[in-house]
Amino acid sequence: MKKLLLFSALAVTLALGAKGVQKLPEVRGNKGPKVLIFNGGRPWAGDGMTSMFVKLGCRARGIGSVYLDGFGGATIKESPSDPVEPVAFDGITPALKRVAPQKFVLFNFIPQKFMDEMLTSDRIALLRKYVENGGHVIFSQNAPTQAGDFLPVEMGELVPIEKTLTANRPAAKIYEIFPEKLPVFSYYRDVTPLPGAEVVSMIYDDNGKPVAPYVVRKAIGKGSVTFFNGELRHAVKLRELANWAYGSAFYAAVVADSANLNLPVKKLVRQLQPIPGRTPLDEVKVAVTLPENKITEDAAIPVVDGKTVTFANGVKLTVKDNGALTVAYPGEKKAFFRDFAIPQLAVSADRTFFNAATAEADDGDAKVEKIDLKWKFDKIVPEKNGVTLIYTASEAEMRWFFKSGSMMLDGRKLVGFAERVEVVKAPKVYVNNLSFAMRLDPEEPLFARRNDCYQEPRGYADVDMTGKKNATTHFFGGQPFALLVCKNNVYFGMRATPQPTASNLSRNKGEETILCERSVSFGRVFAPVASDEYWHWKGEGAERGHNDYLAMYQFERHLLRTLAGLKEYPVYPQGHYTYQLAPEEKEVVIEAIRKAGYRFIFTPGYETLLEHTFGEGAYALNQSLFDKGMGVRVWSAGSYVQGTGGWCYTTHPEWFVREKDGSIKHYGTKYYVIDVNNEEFYQWYTAFVKKAIDHGIRWVYRDMDGAAGNCINYALKESPHGWKSQLRFYKFFHDNDCRVSVEGQNAIVIDEYWYRQDVYKPFGGDEFALVGQAPASNNYEGLSLDVFRTGMYGCFVTWDLSGYAFQFDRIQGEVERANRTVALVPKFNEALDHVGMPFVRETPFGTTWVSEKGGALFFWNPAKKVIVDLPRGWKIRGVDGNVLTDVKGDSIYLIDKE
Repeated sequence: MKKLLLFSALAVTLALGAKGVQKLPEVRGNKGPKVLIFNGGRPWAGDGMTSMFVKLGCRARGIGSVYLDGFGGATIKESPSDPVEPVAFDGITPALKRVAPQKFVLFNFIPQKFMDEMLTSDRIALLRKYVENGGHVIFSQNAPTQAGDFLPVEMGELVPIEKTLTANRPAAKIYEIFPEKLPVFSYYRDVTPLPGAEVVSMIYDDNGKPVAPYVVRKAIGKGSVTFFNGELRHAVKLRELANWAYGSAFYAAVVADSANLNLPVKKLVRQLQPIPGRTPLDEVKVAVTLPENKITEDAAIPVVDGKTVTFANGVKLTVKDNGALTVAYPGEKKAFFRDFAIPQLAVSADRTFFNAATAEADDGDAKVEKIDLKWKFDKIVPEKNGVTLIYTASEAEMRWFFKSGSMMLDGRKLVGFAERVEVVKAPKVYVNNLSFAMRLDPEEPLFARRNDCYQEPRGYADVDMTGKKNATTHFFGGQPFALLVCKNNVYFGMRATPQPTASNLSRNKGEETILCERSVSFGRVFAPVASDEYWHWKGEGAERGHNDYLAMYQFERHLLRTLAGLKEYPVYPQGHYTYQLAPEEKEVVIEAIRKAGYRFIFTPGYETLLEHTFGEGAYALNQSLFDKGMGVRVWSAGSYVQGTGGWCYTTHPEWFVREKDGSIKHYGTKYYVIDVNNEEFYQWYTAFVKKAIDHGIRWVYRDMDGAAGNCINYALKESPHGWKSQLRFYKFFHDNDCRVSVEGQNAIVIDEYWYRQDVYKPFGGDEFALVGQAPASNNYEGLSLDVFRTGMYGCFVTWDLSGYAFQFDRIQGEVERANRTVALVPKFNEALDHVGMPFVRETPFGTTWVSEKGGALFFWNPAKKVIVDLPRGWKIRGVDGNVLTDVKGDSIYLIDKE
């Protein structure tokens, strides 16, 4: 889950420059009015304010706490656990000396006492001159008390709000998008307008009596000074300006109005994604059957004729003069694999190898070089169930094994072949990975189906593979197979075991073939090394909607989990409360989550040290939630720690991954990586976490864990890929009746990532790609994905019920969407209890679930008549016979197995 902060102690040091010369942070944005923003709080709070005005079309320079000379009112540590507080430097003086070109200067979220100390008489004089010459200054409610008549108000005390207060909507056109009555949150300052000041908006109590000015402005020379009786900040309660649906937009409107700018503030009014429409159906027939998903390997010895091998299923492999291969499926007029190159060994020339699936979890570029081995084809050796191709090079030998088989994929038969490579010996160099490249030449290719949380476009995409334009797509752990859809067939590339594998399909405009690349990671080891089996399947006939994708995803997920000795845990709905709540608010939301019937509750804990997440300090809360019937779900650092002040980092530096220069490896600048292969760490971790599980934890989300296995520990003679070691961590959780989800992506356990509405393509209509996943989300964003549409695919996004508990919209329509979500939770719980781990199929009306325990029907689209073909002895609960009539949307029918 990526939350790398945009500042660092190093950045602060560099900003000082040579001989103490101070440099300002860069201006962000390429065009628009220049603006200057002073914003206190944690550095990311100031960055957020700057980003907001860049989004509105400004060129903004943000002076955050790193540059506020100690007046920011918050730590500027990258991680709260860091033992040393970095020294902030003075960006205030150089910024105010260059204030003239700015359209406005904004002061926000800086504590009152620091505003008084920061804005000295000399600096007030600079601002006054700037305003007299046509500039505009905007203060929030912590304006400097010693500014005198430079302010439009006489400052008074902060008054906590105990009753409902509202302010009138200002008259200017830019405010037309806002409600006529504006809620006022938390505090107001008891201020009095000074002579010549204009009250733009007034605060009223619930009886309509004026309480205090809300927005006050005063002209000074050619410019103006505005006082806003509030503050846009990182919210500490639910009902805060920052949490209100219109909050950021209103604050920006006040600024824009004050500076005579026509900014598109409507952009800041957050919107829920629209729910896809429903299609009423007349008559539908559907079959509910247990799936048949099975691989059958051919037992017959292949026929070898010179350099051509014909397998029992008709697959034909030919070795070319250069040692590369062509492979044709049965009945093909031309080879599907035109040029299957000899596999190549690669070595990392940098600190480690990261494939693109983990790039977001690391800020380094991978530099991987092929080992220069001139492989020469030697011979074909028949085996009892396949053939081995022998390749040799100077001081090296490689065995490339092939076998054939067939696969039944939920009613579709596929034929194919598997391959694996063993490098028996090689020169004494460290091997990083084995890479494959092949040219695919299918008839009438259409598109590749894929869902990916890292590659652009993020989310689900059909990638055009017709050759009409340049195209590329990637397949990694979250989607553990490659899928190419052709007009009259489908191709799957599928791993047979839980081995770290990444693949890619690409085709440039006008090219005759599709390039298929695949890599298998080993870590940093010496030969011999070997890849596991990888199957290449082809199925005749057009794609069956989304059901081929769904069947392969669910089959391979089940296969890999079984081989790893892991349990099949279905995803259940989880309630969540935001960490921005006051303690009394938190109790209200927890009770709302319990009453709604959620079996799991996600407690806030982002950026928490391992020893805090699972330590004794959390026992009481976790146990109390568990006693209320809710298993606790926690965020946890996967295989890393934040900062340098935690117990793990200070006590056991030997547990960490080391770089070539001996330093401890980190993601970004503050996420220090633990070696998952370290036995001592594993023993400590499992014993420590077991105690937390005993106190109510039932689900752990391991952040950035997908990247950890790739990390190379240069402190060791050899550093194998950490995949197998990670599997034992996951097995530990499963053996202790605790779900585990992994960001990175990873279908071995519950696949999870941070779903962000602003960076993902909308999933509306493509929710099938989320089957069995559990994306995390920020507050309202989980509500952007409709609960029924994701739930019918066994996917339940983390839903924050804070707004629901107080019936407060933090985004337009939040409460309405949350009410709908809560109403469906008991129905989904009942279906999950009844079916267990479901096999999901898509239908014209929604989906069907089936398992050895029973089944369920999920109706998104309403239908007048539905004829259900059931296995003998199975029955739709509460229905006589197998025909449903006048079925409404959002209906769920359970199917009982007698």
